[in-house]
Amino acid sequence: MPSVFGRLTYNFDDTKYGDAFYLTTETKNYLNTSPLEIKTWQKNDLANGNIQNTNYFKNPVINVTNTIISTVNTFNVVFANVVSFDSAPTLNLVFAYQTIGTLELELAKYKTHTSNVAGVNDSTQTVTGDGASIIDYPDYKKSVGLGQQLLQLVNVTDGVQNASPLLGSMTSLFIGDELASNLTIITSDLQALNATIRQVVVVGGGDPPSNTFYYSNITAANANTIMSHFATANTMLRVRREHDWDFYRNGVSIVNDYFKVDSLGRLGNTQSYLVNNLIGTDRYISNTLANT
Repeated sequence: MPSVFGRLTYNFDDTKYGDAFYLTTETKNYLNTSPLEIKTWQKNDLANGNIQNTNYFKNPVINVTNTIISTVNTFNVVFANVVSFDSAPTLNLVFAYQTIGTLELELAKYKTHTSNVAGVNDSTQTVTGDGASIIDYPDYKKSVGLGQQLLQLVNVTDGVQNASPLLGSMTSLFIGDELASNLTIITSDLQALNATIRQVVVVGGGDPPSNTFYYSNITAANANTIMSHFATANTMLRVRREHDWDFYRNGVSIVNDYFKVDSLGRLGNTQSYLVNNLIGTDRYISNTLANT
């Protein structure tokens, strides 16, 4: 049977340690009376190793997100293969490519973000282009840890007694119905576009002996409607993702500010003298004297 100690691959003659090998009675008593709380399944997982986030967490919106990504990619391929749109002006076609490309980029960001806050992946920090600052992103562990601190804080400051401080960085996980609705619309749009396409085979004497061209008679109005659906989906994903990122970063800022003002409210005798006689502003002195 595998064991946690066995994973250490320990191999040495214990007698060479001498008396250093033995623990004191006090240490043994401490180990016996205050052991780590580890459940059986946790012991087994530790013994077997291969601890990975995906053993315990899943992204609840990954399937519908991947299907949307696949459908949008198909849309892109169809547009790329059509050599001429009979009714839609060139401007609409350019707009279509831009709209599809924007949605594809947003879907990739949304997929990464939801996998992070679902616990499947750990988020990684990025450095700004000028190297002046580090940009942090929420994931499951960060969001829960921050949320617990925020809940204690806003419960006192604002009387909040719900889970919004814990869930505010992961609202993107709770829009599965909206994603499914957008998928239905985009799939229907793809079917409508395909219905307008005709195939023309041109036979010639070259190599290859024939070429196939695709044309669409989709109207400008219908093309704009389809692209508006893409824009709507893009906005929904972006708004939710950016909300989660902003909530997390605002939360980090608030908790850091709390630690600052918390230390300002706890002064020893020497600190009180310095604040009241040398370094404190009138506002700070007034607040410390009021003690409220």
